[in-house]
Amino acid sequence: MHIGWGHDRIVFVFPNAGFVIKIPNPKVSLSPIRKSATMLRENWVAVIRYREWRFAGYLFEDIGRAVRQSVRGIICNRKERALFLSLEGDISQKLLAPTRLSIWGLVNVQAYREPSCEKGHAIKAALRIASGEEDAIQFVRYDDRHHLQYSGNFHIADDRTVVFLDYGDDRTQRLIADHGERIATSFSLEAGRRQEREYRALIRRRNSRLVS
Repeated sequence: MHIGWGHDRIVFVFPNAGFVIKIPNPKVSLSPIRKSATMLRENWVAVIRYREWRFAGYLFEDIGRAVRQSVRGIICNRKERALFLSLEGDISQKLLAPTRLSIWGLVNVQAYREPSCEKGHAIKAALRIASGEEDAIQFVRYDDRHHLQYSGNFHIADDRTVVFLDYGDDRTQRLIADHGERIATSFSLEAGRRQEREYRALIRRRNSRLVS
């Protein structure tokens, strides 16, 4: 078992058992608590005499942040379960790691698929090609600069099959809703790698012209 720390959720991974558990990530920091305790200890006279209650602000700020983050994680969990149930059987099974159970969004149980270790943005490029959205500018409406760029959010099988492991984000869900069938049938990681190489070669040529 190992633990993954995402932006909105904490993921407990059980590869041998074949499932993962996702819970909201409140991102609670001990720093505000330490600051509050230090201020209270060193200035307790000021707290009592002058009603210097600023130390409590540190705690309230962190509590508010934790609540907001927890709500985001709950929403992501609920959206994942809803999308998995809403898609037609074949597309859902091909494209999504099955979300077997969701307890009010507080806990999601999802089937385990081995995350990809692909470097660079080849997966994102392959998704763009498979979806038919060749224009990178137009593709922005599906890309939040995180979910599609992190290869650990996908499982790749034989370079021809992609499985979404994290699909609670609005833009990712829009991509699946608009182009899920095409991605399921036309995905090619090699095409993404080729486009990535061409892009890097173009950048090198531009840089060399600027230097010269």
